[in-house]
Amino acid sequence: MERLSANEATKLDSLFGKVGKTVIVSHTRPDGDAAGSCVAMKRFLDDNYGGEHLIVLDNAVNVAVNFLFEYGGVPVYFDKEPAAAGKALSDAGLIICLDVSGPARTGCLEKFIRASSAPKILFDHHLSPETEIFTTLISCTEVSSTCELLYDSLLKMPQIAGSTSRLSLECLTALMTGITTDTNNFGNSVFPGKLEAVAGML
Repeated sequence: MERLSANEATKLDSLFGKVGKTVIVSHTRPDGDAAGSCVAMKRFLDDNYGGEHLIVLDNAVNVAVNFLFEYGGVPVYFDKEPAAAGKALSDAGLIICLDVSGPARTGCLEKFIRASSAPKILFDHHLSPETEIFTTLISCTEVSSTCELLYDSLLKMPQIAGSTSRLSLECLTALMTGITTDTNNFGNSVFPGKLEAVAGML
């Protein structure tokens, strides 16, 4: 498993441009990395592609990072709106899973993800990802957060072409939130590559 390659970035760009509805999901009881990566992904899609982009989560995020949804729209929560959440996943033309090693970590969303015939993309930093279900798998255990991996990946997309200034402030804020929370305010897993990424975001 590796970071996003230039060839994969081109393929994702083509896929993102063709999908009518993209549903973005993460693990149950979402933390800063889960919420941050979901909002950053949605903002990137909203800023660069047509179609509908929706975040669907099993239940509510930690209140400390709830502010992120001012940037990306309030998610559909399965525990509050099970029919709407299930329909969104059933209607999805693409499902993007973030900060999970597989659908099992998404709680009640799992059965809808497994039943869907839509292409599925994974961005994750945990050990032992479930490889079989995903069309594209971007998995790297050498980073401390999915937000760091997603930042690295978004820089390789054709619209961004390595220029952080082409990512919106809202997208960058969401990414920074995930990196900050998953490193306990830079108390652990602090390596040169992470500091270079954060410097670029600032």
